[in-house]
Amino acid sequence: MNACSILEPVLDLYRRRPRERFLAFARYIVSTGGCRGGDLIRLALEDKKAPYQYPETKAYETMSFFEGVLAFYETTGERRYLDAALRFAEQVAATDITLIGCAGCTDELFDHAAVRQTKYSEKGMQETCVTVTWMRLCARLFLLTGEDRFAARVEQSALNALYGSVNLFLQPGTIPKTGETLPPLPFDSYSPLCRNRRGLGVGGLKYFDDGTFYGCCAAIGAAGLGLWPLIRSLRQTPQPAPTLRVHRLNGCIAFTYGPYVLARDAAKEDGDLTRPVRPKEKDGALCFAVLPCEEGESVRLTLETESGPVLLTDYASCGKRWAERNGPVSVWLPARRLLRGRKQKS
Repeated sequence: MNACSILEPVLDLYRRRPRERFLAFARYIVSTGGCRGGDLIRLALEDKKAPYQYPETKAYETMSFFEGVLAFYETTGERRYLDAALRFAEQVAATDITLIGCAGCTDELFDHAAVRQTKYSEKGMQETCVTVTWMRLCARLFLLTGEDRFAARVEQSALNALYGSVNLFLQPGTIPKTGETLPPLPFDSYSPLCRNRRGLGVGGLKYFDDGTFYGCCAAIGAAGLGLWPLIRSLRQTPQPAPTLRVHRLNGCIAFTYGPYVLARDAAKEDGDLTRPVRPKEKDGALCFAVLPCEEGESVRLTLETESGPVLLTDYASCGKRWAERNGPVSVWLPARRLLRGRKQKS
């Protein structure tokens, strides 16, 4: 799978230097089906298995391969490759994209994250490489089809998972996974969804001979930052007035305000993130008050609940000072009391 993800740049090379051997190489990669264990193009066209059921479930590489499949369609005009990429994208959106617009609650693997996203995990999840590659795939589909749903998915990922990964406060932090104290990189590698902190580790951490280091997420993040404004400038659909919406899954509750996913941040309030949240309503509408934003925030509001007000701010602004304030962040909040002494069903 890793090797086949080179398909898109091979076709880019062919467009720049149209030599038959480059196209022949691309056609050979396509003929492999993307991985040793099966033909991913055929699986996408058959539409019987979800991506987390594929023989290869590495999310970044699989989506990158389908970027190449789209490039192959653009080069050859063979419709089946566009159809395969369209079906694959819809499968991913249905089974693996979470509320913040990323995939992978088990490392960077497809794992039915649309359902698993409410579960607490000590490990890194929602990798920034996956966020940006999903944005790239959706952007390419938007440019090919003109369908706004693909631009909306780019927006969802950009305003939440991607912007949340940007390290605004560049201070050295201790990585829990290794215990190392490392200088900051411009992008964090993982995005928590349920009672966990940012700064858990550096995805693809590699050291160089001079003692410096870098990681794959820090390398790809800038591509996402450059992509969303370009897609936004092409989008014709006006943004509707933001409303507070509630989302329920597996006994948990989450909130969005327009395109922004909201979250609780232990560093911003003294509240207990394990306390069940039961919103108050009046005339069928949630009771909340919009507050002036503080540093780095796009949305700040208080939600009235049965046990008192709860502070919610845009997810991208939460957990930013992880190097100095080791506080958890949570998108998904318990809507019922957590069971003690046994695992909570999800």
